[in-house]
Amino acid sequence: MMFLIGHTNDILVNNSDLIPLKEWLILKLHSGHYYWPTVSPKPNKYPILNSDISCNVLVVGGGVSGAITAFLLTQRNIDTVLVESHQIASGSSLVNTGLLQFSNDKTLTSLIHTFGEQMAVHFYRLCRDAIQHLIHLSQEFPEDARLIPRSSLYFASTTEDADMLREEHSTLQRYGFDGSWWNEDQISTNFPFKKPAAILTKGTPRSTLMPSFIVWSNIQFSREHESMKNPRSAAVNLPKTR
Repeated sequence: MMFLIGHTNDILVNNSDLIPLKEWLILKLHSGHYYWPTVSPKPNKYPILNSDISCNVLVVGGGVSGAITAFLLTQRNIDTVLVESHQIASGSSLVNTGLLQFSNDKTLTSLIHTFGEQMAVHFYRLCRDAIQHLIHLSQEFPEDARLIPRSSLYFASTTEDADMLREEHSTLQRYGFDGSWWNEDQISTNFPFKKPAAILTKGTPRSTLMPSFIVWSNIQFSREHESMKNPRSAAVNLPKTR
């Protein structure tokens, strides 16, 4: 059996300085009130795992990563089970922005300085290719769960930041990544604010409704595909242990 680990709703942390080694401290990923549940349909319920089962691949975690992984595996007729200890899409997927883009918190220029040119550029290209694959994949889902390419604006907050952004734009252009340089006049003409400089990237995909809907769509398609050859559900919940 192969195990694939996704995100779960809690993080288990062992701190021997504070508690005995056999005990665990549970840290919640988020708290408060969330936006996505207010605009999302009622989530599906899945059976509790209360007996032994067997499969070729067990995916742990019912968020975006786990759901897409399970979908791709079942597409290839691989016997797959996805397990989640809480409600599906109730972890990081519940509170993320719903935006996907190939650029990262760490710029390509910075990644090159840290990991070298070959690894950094390869990583950015993998991110770009993955997004294009997700756009294509999402066309099989209901309309509200599809990814739609949209433009994004990465702007400099201060004049000092503009120099760093200019260098990043040059780096992106050098390695074939999309991005147009905008000056202050172009920004103020197209947006209701002024910034010294920006990089406009076209075709950045964004989910039209909610990340949780993408999760549910992936799992539902996986279950329908699985039922063609096996009546067992492809998604189950773990029994509560605390």
